Formats: sequence, structure tokens, C-alpha cells
Amino acid sequence: MVTRSRIAVIERFKKECDAEIRKAVSNQLSYGDVRNVTKIEPGILVNAFLLVPLKTVDEDHKKFLRDISPVIINAFRSEDREDSLDYALAHEFLNKFAYFVLTSPKEEIESYIKPYTELIGNFRQTKDAAEVFEAFVIAEDSLNQYEEFWTVWQIFYPKMVELCSDEHRLRYSESVVYKYLLALEWRKDAKEWHSLKDREKAFFKKVSEDMGGNSVVLYSIAKLLSDIGRNFASDGIYWISGLLQKNPDISRKELEVNTVYYLENLVRSYILKNRQKIKADPVLKKQILVILDFLLEKASVIAYLLREDIL
Repeated sequence: MVTRSRIAVIERFKKECDAEIRKAVSNQLSYGDVRNVTKIEPGILVNAFLLVPLKTVDEDHKKFLRDISPVIINAFRSEDREDSLDYALAHEFLNKFAYFVLTSPKEEIESYIKPYTELIGNFRQTKDAAEVFEAFVIAEDSLNQYEEFWTVWQIFYPKMVELCSDEHRLRYSESVVYKYLLALEWRKDAKEWHSLKDREKAFFKKVSEDMGGNSVVLYSIAKLLSDIGRNFASDGIYWISGLLQKNPDISRKELEVNTVYYLENLVRSYILKNRQKIKADPVLKKQILVILDFLLEKASVIAYLLREDIL
């Protein structure tokens, strides 16, 4: 049964929104008729975005995503129940956002991504930033939009360099670095990834030079080289040895769990396949010994045996 108060609300709504209702009924309502999208509840905005088709050419659709981004970012960090997003809706948004961006023209990607770079290094949004990266990796695993994916990664790069240079902020942001550097839990039999090609050797070399002063990056690169980046092992030896030589104090820092394990796997596998080459190439041998000496400082028995094997 409809109460009088409810009838009164409906009548008031019809009276105050008569013009908008008529436009909606006649399919003449446009995005320009929305007075201030930033005043709309985040959950309503997300549900509206979920209806936007991928690969849209409608400029209103594109403007809508740009307009709602500040609201969504604030909703990620908000502790106010009315202004926040529940986990399920936030997850849906990130999944659709990643698909939307990766299927957009490359020249439009920065305008969608730039606001989300501010999540990097924000103490209260570490989890959100990590989930942004994970959503893009999952989407790219399905879509295979190689150029678009690495365009996104390059836009985040300066903020990641900034984060990795700040030990205090990094202490609360390890998961962000892991996911950005693709140190994820891949399938146990995964040895490569379709969006990790020879061109990315330059990317990870630069990462080791620009961000390598901490144990989180060392772990991430070591794990990558043990998983989907196995084909990069020859270059990876130089990335890691260079990182260790440039940042000698890293040996005195507490390492991420399994760092030694991944480094042992890397050098053991490489030496088994390239023993004669290592013995004949003094430059390469020196790089291997840098890693083995680092592992010896961490009491690695495997490093001791491998070192004896190539001397």
C-alpha cells in the first residue's frame, strides 16, 4: 500500500523534475543535462560506468569517465560509509576500467590514467594502487593489448621511481611494487607471458637502475626472472649484479621472503647452462660472482658450491 508521504514525494519529484522526465521519456536527455556529476553518490556513478560500452566513440562517455575519476579515487580512500565504495563494487569498477582503458586509442590513455597515479605512495591507498595494477594485468592477460598495456605502465613509471626512493613510504607499499614489476603468483608452469617481449628488457634494466636501491625491487626482479621472465635470464644477471654493485648497502637490509631462493634458482640454472661461457668470459664471470658473493653473505650453501664450480 502506497502511503500519503510517499505519494507526496513522487508528486514533488514529478513537479520539480518535469523537464528532465520529459527529455528522458523522449530519449533527448544528454550528459550535458547532468548538472554536477561530482555530487552524485560513487556507487551510482560506478553502475552508470558499467553500462558504458567498450571501444565507445561517444565523447560524452569518455568525458564521463574523466569527470568521475576524482570521485572514485576519493571513494577508495574515504572512511565515510556514504562516500565510500564497497569492495565488490570497487572491484567491478577496476575490472571495467582496465578493459576500457586497454581498448581505448593510445593517445587517450593518459587522460584516463593520470588521476590514478596519485594513489601511488598514499599510505591509505596502498591496497587500492596494488589492485589497479592487478586489474590491468588480468585484463591484459585476456585482451593482449600489448602497446596499450605498456603505455599505462610508462605513465605510472615516474610515481613508482618516487615511491621506491622513499624507504619510509615503501615499507607500507611492497604489494604495489610487486604487482607493477609483474612479481605475481603466476601458474607454476608459466615460463613466459605474451605481453613480455624483448623490448621490455630495456624497461627492466631501467627499473634496476632507477628503483634498485631497495630489497623490494631486488625481490621482484628475482621472482620475475624465475617465472614469466625466464627468457630474460642472461640480461637479468647484469641487471641484478648492477643493482647490487650500485647499492652495496642492500646486503645489510632485511630481504623480502624468498629473495635468496629466487636468486639461487636464477644463478644455478644459468651456470648449469652456461658454465663454459662463464669461464671464458671474464666480464660475465665477474657479474655472476657479484651475485654469488651477495648470496654468500646471506649464508647460502648453494652459492658457495656454485662459486667453486666456476672459479
